[in-house]
Amino acid sequence: MPLKRLAALERKRLQDEYNELLTLIAYLEDLLENPPKILGVIKDELLALKQQYGDARRTRIVESGATRESLT
Repeated sequence: MPLKRLAALERKRLQDEYNELLTLIAYLEDLLENPPKILGVIKDELLALKQQYGDARRTRIVESGATRESLT
């Protein structure tokens, strides 16, 4: 493959990466200017984590007969 063609491919790859970064920057700046959107993103991420890791509790919680004073 000629060097000129390789250079053109690399230039296109760099331009695509640059455009992606500009899009990301615009999105993040919009988030910073809009606090309700930040809360929405946090909510979506927490729901995704809950769906991925949220399973039933595996241990039982039982009350002990110990008092607070006996534990100290």
